[in-house]
Order: sequence, then C-alpha cells, then structure tokens
Amino acid sequence: MSSAWDEYICRIEWIKREVNAKDADMEASVFGAYPDVLYTYGLGPCLAVALYDSKKRQGALAHVALTSISRFMEIELSEEQLAHTGERVVDTLVGKLVNNGSEIREIEARIVGEIGPYDRTHSPKIKRGLEKWNIPLVGERIGGEAKSIIMYLDNGEIEVFELGKKPYFI
Repeated sequence: MSSAWDEYICRIEWIKREVNAKDADMEASVFGAYPDVLYTYGLGPCLAVALYDSKKRQGALAHVALTSISRFMEIELSEEQLAHTGERVVDTLVGKLVNNGSEIREIEARIVGEIGPYDRTHSPKIKRGLEKWNIPLVGERIGGEAKSIIMYLDNGEIEVFELGKKPYFI
C-alpha cells in the first residue's frame, strides 16, 4: 500500500498533465478558477487557508508559515510574505477573489494544518479574519499528522493527504 505522500505526488502529477494546477508554496498564495486546481504540500506547523466562491467556481489558497520561523532564522520577509503571516492572510485572499468578480456573501472557507506541539497561533487569527468578513468556516482539520492538500474548484472541496491515513475530503 502506498503512503499518503506517494498517493499525493501521483495525483498532483496526473492533475498537472490534465488541468492547470497552481501551487501555493510556503508563505505564498494563488488564485484560480475552474477548471484550475490549487494545491500545497508540507503542512506541518503551517496552515493552509482556502477561500471558495461557489457561484463563480473560483478560489484562493494560502500556505501560512510560522512567523516565529522567520524571526528564529533572522530572515527579513518581503511585503508579499508579510501579507501571509496570519492576521492579514484573509484580507489578501478576499482581495484576490473580489478582484476577480466574487461577492463576499458567496465566499466560504476551509483551513488545514497546525500539527504537533507547536503553538496554534495562526488558526485563531484566521478565524478572526473570517469573522470580520462574515465568511463561514465550512471545513477544518487542525492537528494530526503532516498533510498535503488539493483544492478542487468545481466544488471547493479539499482533498487531504495526511501521513498514516487514507486521503479524505473536507
């Protein structure tokens, strides 16, 4: 039986051949519209934030890294990276959707990540950002093991590939 990581890699390679797949790399975000597929990998203490507009069938995905990592490594973050450090990530993703014709009332959210003994600092900030915009959180998977995800823009579902488990949807 293949591992969740092997299955994820196979699925991503197939998706890249068949449709336009966009990677939300660490401390970055992407926008797409159906038939695009959005994905990110390596979610340990990081958090994936996905916003979806079911009417327009478009979404935005961010991979939010621990801000303490940048302080620990004494790295200066660019303005683009700073926009994805928790509090401002929802504003950034909402902007991507609204700039492409979405209405706030059509947007829903899903979050995945924050594993292990790390401080769960991002998810409360993200939830506050969602509340500010009155965006419902319709799916959440916090904790557990390391994860990689694929966001399908036909229906907004996220397929989660978690170490030691079969893939599942939120």
